[in-house]
Amino acid sequence: MPEPKLTAIAPHLLVSDIEAAAAYYRDCLGFTYEWMWGEPPSFVMVTRDDLTIMLTQNRYDDRPGDTNPNGRAVGHDDQWDAAIWLDDLDAAHSELSASGANVVRAPYDMDYGMRELLVADPDAHHICFGGRISQQTDHNPTEDTAMSDTRAKLSHVAPVLLVSDVQASAAYYRDKLGFTYEKFWGEPPSFVMMNRDGLTIMLAQHSHDDGPGDTNPNARVTGHDDQWDAYIWVDDVNALFAEVKAAGAEIAKEPYETFYDMREFQVADPDGYQIGFGGSIGD
Repeated sequence: MPEPKLTAIAPHLLVSDIEAAAAYYRDCLGFTYEWMWGEPPSFVMVTRDDLTIMLTQNRYDDRPGDTNPNGRAVGHDDQWDAAIWLDDLDAAHSELSASGANVVRAPYDMDYGMRELLVADPDAHHICFGGRISQQTDHNPTEDTAMSDTRAKLSHVAPVLLVSDVQASAAYYRDKLGFTYEKFWGEPPSFVMMNRDGLTIMLAQHSHDDGPGDTNPNARVTGHDDQWDAYIWVDDVNALFAEVKAAGAEIAKEPYETFYDMREFQVADPDGYQIGFGGSIGD
């Protein structure tokens, strides 16, 4: 029997005003969406170049920190909530700046060979856009306005999860969920990219482990465990469920069928992050 294959992944962000957030991702970041779920609206999937970010209206908007950005947990704005790879970072910078995106860090080069920029959404979630330095195009700054209609192509998206023990978390994703990793960054280790079937989840060590809310699952804010932190599409839900259950993953929700024709189940990681897996019932 062939192994189940993961086909796509989406970060899942809580927002305080879903219509305003969706408009920002559409008008300023170049995403699109077909419709919103709920009345009043409570959920939307924004897409660009076959990548998806899920936005959910937090109904508990009287709670402090209701939108739950990672930057609030760590106390600085350099902490990403999602990362997006693309083919031309400088073209993206021109496009995003021209469309009114809140660029909180202009393009910068990293010693690991990436050129990156950082954008904040209306709820202070920070999205890192990055591309290999070797792939970047030399742009004439005087031509930025003229080039703003040249869209960069997005290729991958990854959720970024703050964890209390990055080595233990990496072992869990490897041994229980079938991901792999090549290396840790930092000494002591502070960051790792977990990969499976071309999809990535980034795990970042929270350095202030004596602070409140040092890890940042959405369930901590909403007060219930049905709140995903990431969602992964899969070609065979039942086969994947059997695999991860046999491996000893913590099953938060057994497989169930939804009104939107998906079969899903939910896994919790060591820090309480809820990872949803789903596939079309017709597949």
